[in-house]
Order: sequence, then structure tokens, then C-alpha cells
Amino acid sequence: MSFLLHVLLWATAVQSVTIARRAKNPTISGTPEVVGFVSDPSLDRDSCGSALFGKRLLWTCRDTEVVGQNGIPTIPVMSSTASWTDFNSDGSPKLQAIPNDPDDPLDYGLLMYGDNNILASQPPFYPQIPGQCINSAGGCPDNSRYPMWPDSPPMVLPSSNPSTSIVAYTWITQSHIATNLTQLPPIDPATTLYRLDYTSSSNNSSPTLPKVTIVSANFWPASTFPYGVYGNLIYNSTAYLFAKSSQSTISLARVPATSSAIEDPTHAQYEFFINNTWLPLSSSLPSSSNSSNSSTPSDGLPITTPGASLPNASAGGQGTYFYSPFPAHTSSHPFLWIGQPANTSVPNFWITSAPSPEGPWNVPSELFRAEAGNGTFGGYSLQVHPGLSQMEGEEEEEGGKEVWVTYTRTDSIDGVGYYATPLIRAEWAS
Repeated sequence: MSFLLHVLLWATAVQSVTIARRAKNPTISGTPEVVGFVSDPSLDRDSCGSALFGKRLLWTCRDTEVVGQNGIPTIPVMSSTASWTDFNSDGSPKLQAIPNDPDDPLDYGLLMYGDNNILASQPPFYPQIPGQCINSAGGCPDNSRYPMWPDSPPMVLPSSNPSTSIVAYTWITQSHIATNLTQLPPIDPATTLYRLDYTSSSNNSSPTLPKVTIVSANFWPASTFPYGVYGNLIYNSTAYLFAKSSQSTISLARVPATSSAIEDPTHAQYEFFINNTWLPLSSSLPSSSNSSNSSTPSDGLPITTPGASLPNASAGGQGTYFYSPFPAHTSSHPFLWIGQPANTSVPNFWITSAPSPEGPWNVPSELFRAEAGNGTFGGYSLQVHPGLSQMEGEEEEEGGKEVWVTYTRTDSIDGVGYYATPLIRAEWAS
């Protein structure tokens, strides 16, 4: 074979690899449709995400207040709550009338329900950490807070019988915030691991919520990446956990999707994607804080270590990682992130995609724009709800064409602030 032919074949191979890595992000067809709102008319809720629990969706939300008889939210504030929504017998989301909902001018959408007995002052859905300020809002005497807000919905483990017994996990950073929402030291706090257990019954409309326990208050030490907080997904019995540091570095870990592996305090089965290689735990965990700004933990790797970041793995704001098995719209990039750009408070949905959780991730691109509210923050906490499509048939083409998203919209009505959760249905382009 001639030298020239060698060169031509090599160039063709390089071009093929380049084209594969530059596969375009998926797009949507037409205009996304606001089909209604996700709401419990008795509660005013911030920042809700969802996970499929058997044949229902479990929604977990941040700050929640009771809506009084006058339609105005009132104290106490609960730092986190949860609720169910249902499906129709054909697997489609159960869209229905929502009576007397002040946040919902359409009076239509997914009706939330569940045992959120806020007036009885029960603990938040995700309990506060002992030793911190542990009232229902995580409020402290100096008006600062330890809110323990979930950034992502629970990660549900594969189960041989999901209709009867379900185990899920949530990672939450122990953020300490001032009244203006700025982060107080430590800037990269420790991360708490919660476990959710739910035993279903023949009554698929039971208001009973999963039991939540603290596995480890300091599962990821301060100044290390908070894996699982920024997002997670399970693929081929492996849990992929995404982290974002205070310096906006995104990092990735993986672990077998079993309780024994996930809860192991030694992190023995966790691996970390560093310098394009999966590395087991050695003497330290990947650290998210620069050693020049804080003391370097004995079990931490400074962020200056090359290769700890995952380029283009998001647009920088809050969103959802998920796997979409429908090649008609994802082609060779079935791993997706949809969410919000960094440092914005308008509900513009962006997307990036990759052939595997570790990448390479495409440069994020805008997917579509939603309507902002007239409140201080027009729209935030952008979330995808893969469970709404999965129940319509994981392998069904029609179900796979749809993507369901929500965001938190704030509105001021007669001087009173309200949260709303618009539910949007979009269709992937062919």
C-alpha cells in the first residue's frame, strides 16, 4: 500500500471520528405546549423534580407553604416536601382539573397529593442534620438557613419488583445561606446521603410517602465534589453521579447501582473520571475547592489536578441528566442533559448530548424558551421528567417522541408572591 493511500485512509478515519464527536444535539419539532400545571392547590411550592416510583411519579420540592383560605401562602415554611401524581390506564400522564388553584389560571394539569401535614409541624421530607438549625425551614437565630434543598430528584435503584418495594437515594449539600441567598463558609460544604424506602400496596392512590432516613450526614466531606447532587442516572446497572463545585467545575463518579455499594462509607466501589480514565478510590477523593482558598482535606484532591472536570457536560445551571433510548432523535448520543444556562433567571431550556456519561459532551445549544413570570426570578429550576415518557412505553416509538419538562415560575399578584410549576410537552424532531 502506498504512502499516499495510508495518508488518505488515516485522514478519512480522523474525519469520521471528528464527525461522530460533533454530532448535533437533538432538537424539537414545532412549538412546545404548556398542557397545564403541576400542583397541590393547598400548597405553594418551589423547585419540584420527579422520579418514577412503580406506577406513580414521586415529586420532591423545596420550600413549601400552606395556602390559606384567602389564597395567600402562609407560614410555616417547610424546606422540602413530596407528593404523588398518577397515570391513566394507558400510561399517559393523568391530566385533570385542579380545583381552586390560585397558581393555575388553566385549572388543569397534574394533581399532586400526599401526606404533607405541614400544619402539624412534622419534619421536612428530607430531615435536617442534627446539630444544625433544625426548625422546619432550617432557619437560624441570625436569619441564616441550612435549608437542605434537593437539587435533583431521587435516584431510584433497579428492582426486580418495583410495584412492591422501592429504594432510592438523594444527595444534598449542607449549604448555609444568608438572607440574600449567598453561600456562607464553607463554600463547598459536606454532602448528606439520604435513603428513601417505599413499600407499595394494592392501593396505588395511597397518600403515604416514602420513608426517608439519613445514611451519612457527611457522606462526601467538605471541600470534595458533591457527587450525585448536580444530577444522576442509572445505565446498565451502574449509577453515574454528577457533581458541580463552587467554581462551576463539573465532575463525574460511578458506582454499582446497589445499596451496599452506594452506602459504603469507605467509597470502595466508587470510581472517578479523571484525566479521561476511571480511577478507583486511592488516598483521596476529588476535591472541589482550591487549596489556596481553603485547607486541603486529607482525603481530597485539589481542583487544580488536571482532568477532574467534564467539559460541556451542562450549560452551567440546574437541569436533568437522563438516558434516552430512542435513536430516531438521539442517534449516537443517547445521554442527554437539559437545563438552564448559568447565572440566569429566565426559563430558557438548553441541551447537550454525549455517546456516554463521561462524554465527550457536545457544546450546549438552546432548545427552546418558555414564558417567564413577573416575579423577581422569572423562571428557574428547569427539570426534565423522563418518567412521564417511560410509562407510555419505554420501547414505544410514540412515547419516545415526547419530552416533558417543568420549571419554577414566580409571579406577583396584588403584591403577593406565588410559585407555579408549568408542565410543558415537546416533541423530538425526527
